[in-house]
Amino acid sequence: REMRWSGLWQLVVPVKVTDSCREKLMRSLRWQGYRNITPGLLAKPGEASSELTETLNEFKAMKDVLVMTATTQEISSPKLVHDLVYRSWALDEVEVGYSDFLKCYAPVRGWLTENTPVSPETAYLIRLMLIQDYRRLLLRDRPVPQELLPPSWPGIEARQIAADIYNRIAPASVEFIRAELEDSSGFFAAATSSFEQRF
Repeated sequence: REMRWSGLWQLVVPVKVTDSCREKLMRSLRWQGYRNITPGLLAKPGEASSELTETLNEFKAMKDVLVMTATTQEISSPKLVHDLVYRSWALDEVEVGYSDFLKCYAPVRGWLTENTPVSPETAYLIRLMLIQDYRRLLLRDRPVPQELLPPSWPGIEARQIAADIYNRIAPASVEFIRAELEDSSGFFAAATSSFEQRF
């Protein structure tokens, strides 16, 4: 996780949101990374964003919601803050996913170290599974700054392993794609420079 944290929190208090609007608004705020830290108070670590304003306008809730910016006081217990984040953002579920990913793909990286180069077809199949599994994890991940994650957060190592495997097999997998696969207009064009910056 490379998200840097300024120490700020965005707080949202839905004071007068109607019942008909509340569920959809809460769902939208959850997608943006907000979580209930106490009943009636949503929080998100980070700077204010235009996304929140757009959402409140979309639900016509600008006059019904109180929005504040706060900081964690130095007198607050770091452990208390970390426990709050771990519980409110359900990081235990994400942690299990990353740990399972490591159990599966750390051996793959070891195997590639001993068996490089691999055939283009093998590289393509590994890449296909790797990206599918890693993207699934990212969809379940939470927008939490590294400073608020537990020590030895497995998501950091998972990203390193995914990047290492991907970069090792990318050239051979591209070779297979360009030689064997087509889209509606024929064989795929050469990869752009952004492809090499994927990880």
